[in-house]
Amino acid sequence: MRTSFRALPFLVGTLVLSTVVQLTTVPQAALAAEAADPLARAYHIDSRAEVPDLQIHPGRLALSADGTTALHLSPRGDDPPLLVAADLRDGGEEVVGIDLEGLPVAQVIDAAISGDGRTVAFLASGSNAADLRLPASADPFIQEAIFVRDRLTDATVWVQVPDLGVPVSYHTLRKLALSADGRRLAAELSLPLPEYDDITSPEGVLLVTLPADAAPVSHVVRPEDLSDGEPDVKGFALSGDGKVLAVNVGGDERTLLRFDAASGDRLPGERELTQAQHTAWTPNLDQAGRRTALGGDAGVVVADLVTGPSADVTLAASGTVPYVSGDAAFPSDDLPSAARLSADGGTVAFRRAGAVWTQPAQAGRAPVLVSAGLDGRIADPLPGEMATYPDYVNAYAMSGDAATLTFLSASTAFVAPARTRRSPRTSTAPSRPTPPRRPGRRTPRWPPNPARPPSPSRGPPRAPRPRPTTSA
Repeated sequence: MRTSFRALPFLVGTLVLSTVVQLTTVPQAALAAEAADPLARAYHIDSRAEVPDLQIHPGRLALSADGTTALHLSPRGDDPPLLVAADLRDGGEEVVGIDLEGLPVAQVIDAAISGDGRTVAFLASGSNAADLRLPASADPFIQEAIFVRDRLTDATVWVQVPDLGVPVSYHTLRKLALSADGRRLAAELSLPLPEYDDITSPEGVLLVTLPADAAPVSHVVRPEDLSDGEPDVKGFALSGDGKVLAVNVGGDERTLLRFDAASGDRLPGERELTQAQHTAWTPNLDQAGRRTALGGDAGVVVADLVTGPSADVTLAASGTVPYVSGDAAFPSDDLPSAARLSADGGTVAFRRAGAVWTQPAQAGRAPVLVSAGLDGRIADPLPGEMATYPDYVNAYAMSGDAATLTFLSASTAFVAPARTRRSPRTSTAPSRPTPPRRPGRRTPRWPPNPARPPSPSRGPPRAPRPRPTTSA
């Protein structure tokens, strides 16, 4: 049975967004006297920002393909956290979770960002349409809504679910993906329609094309498009060019399917997955929607969905993990998870032993730690009924060329230690790290939002969602 891992409770309050930029040498500031010899670093910690308690708020993190803008939730004291876009070039921060009335959205389920950071799509949750501040014409019982915001024009639009024969509020929206040009999005959609009464939890994928000067065009990938039985949508991804949708489908068979994202039609190149690959797959595709990274085995597999398994590349697996106490072999059940292939197809990133690793998408190249501590190592796992990693990475994202990578972590290991000379003959030792300071607010590169009004409350508890009824 695979061991579960979690972040330490006592690290709550020191949560940081760490941004790393590719570097070939270890930065001098990261070295501490008397520390172990530093290991090679593929990335250098560049900046940090506060994020909410990850044990209460699931990690929401996205990074623009050009590596300039990170999208994450930002704490606001006793108020709900807000969705912000952080400019990694100058530390500027802009609230982008803005609804149709120009007010901050209190509950963001998921979010995505375009390649240049201009367009942000987010999935908001509320108790009803009024709580979401939707138009009076909206179904009053709607509890989720997709918004798309243009940071250049400060305009927010509501992307409506098409009329499928039942009230819109019967549908549930989950998960979100956005193409690099910001013109196509995908969302998981429940389909409680009469024709699927024999399916326990019918679901599909909503595809929406967002023309610049025309009404959105929607298509729905339905259960019959996914499987002959009862399909289970495990996850989905859009290619960087927005032309291909990949869907990880469970059920009678475990298959990764490809669809034309403009029409919803099936494309050649389906791939049968092992149970481990199906469970471990994290949404990822290269720019053309041809290749994806598959975790779940000792080494990550870069799968060519068009040519087939003969063109796959199995990457070298790391045999040991560099802990502070010394190198140790990976447990047999600790396999790479959350593997992703960069849009340019050149780099794979994955999580293992609670840390993020990267490696070139080529055979024979060893993985390198990204989220390492000050000397290139990571904290030892703490024993107990459930092993705990102090430096556990909750979520991560990388740019299209993998030159920039961001991750959410509860660790303080990335803060340079203070040096205190004890005596002329005694080498200095690092003191206890202090929590990182939040970057100062600077003018964002996009036109700023109007003055932020007081954050709305969470509102009353959600009312039960009405369900369709059919005659016997």
